[in-house]
Amino acid sequence: MINSISNTTQIYATSKVAKTTAISAYSDISSAKPLSRMEQMQEKYKDVYSPAPATYSKERANLQTELIKEKYPAYLSIDEAIAKYAVKIDFDNPSTDETKALIEKKDKQFIQDHGGEENLKKEIDFIFNTRDKYPVGWATSNSKELANFYNASVYEGLEQGKSLKMASRDANSAISSYMDLSELGEYNMPMFKSSVENLIERGVIEQSKEPSQETIEKTNFLNQQHGIGEGDTIDLRKYGFNLEWNHIELKQSDSEMVARLGNRIAMYEFMLDNPNIVESEFQKLDWASNNGRVSSNAILKPINDHALANAKLALDVFSKYKIYDSIDIKA
Repeated sequence: MINSISNTTQIYATSKVAKTTAISAYSDISSAKPLSRMEQMQEKYKDVYSPAPATYSKERANLQTELIKEKYPAYLSIDEAIAKYAVKIDFDNPSTDETKALIEKKDKQFIQDHGGEENLKKEIDFIFNTRDKYPVGWATSNSKELANFYNASVYEGLEQGKSLKMASRDANSAISSYMDLSELGEYNMPMFKSSVENLIERGVIEQSKEPSQETIEKTNFLNQQHGIGEGDTIDLRKYGFNLEWNHIELKQSDSEMVARLGNRIAMYEFMLDNPNIVESEFQKLDWASNNGRVSSNAILKPINDHALANAKLALDVFSKYKIYDSIDIKA
């Protein structure tokens, strides 16, 4: 038996954060030590974004809940939502008329309890904005480095005039490609977490043991979007790129990551500028190697849509900030 949570489609806010130009120092000007870029950004955007702490913060999680419930008293934690809205489903026969009717009833109840669809959309916007503004950190041995990378990514997005929502989305995308998230588990990446709080969509499955086929397919699809799919090992060595286009070895060194990302960006740009070469090399792969795809667009599209932007953001982060052996984060 598994639980299926009946909830609603996620809606994102679209308002942008006004880009500021002045950078002020902390109020204590007695020290002659120059501020790092991270410290400058913390001060510059302190009214917009509260940086992720160096380790998971239960206090920050409680703050999120307090702020959301203060504005929306009907807000429920994931455990409370499961208890109230989950529908028991027989895995061997999940689509019975009785189950469909019960899910529809729970859907309607969920919307009604939150004041109707328009009010629910506003609540979802507020939940996402609150979570973007007050991230809780990670409970991993490399939580400090993850926080450093995530915060720096958000700040770089804000510097480009993006909304906090968009900057946070890009930070989650880049961190999944260029930081070690192995302790979180393959199906527990930030962008894949399934809960009422930060992923509100219909048909979310509460996993108790093994991931569902739906989750695996979703994960594989997102992996391909970020340029980390399997089987696309086209050979570009004769063009000066002696590495697989879809793989990068992560190093716990800012300088090494800068060098590797510089090579990766050059390769991506070469591939986008020379689609005929990519197509020619792609056609040399056998059917099994190219996973049944008929065109190199299966490689070039995710590079153009996501992977190149991810790599450029990560390069900015590793070159402008100290991600490893860094200063303490002011939470």
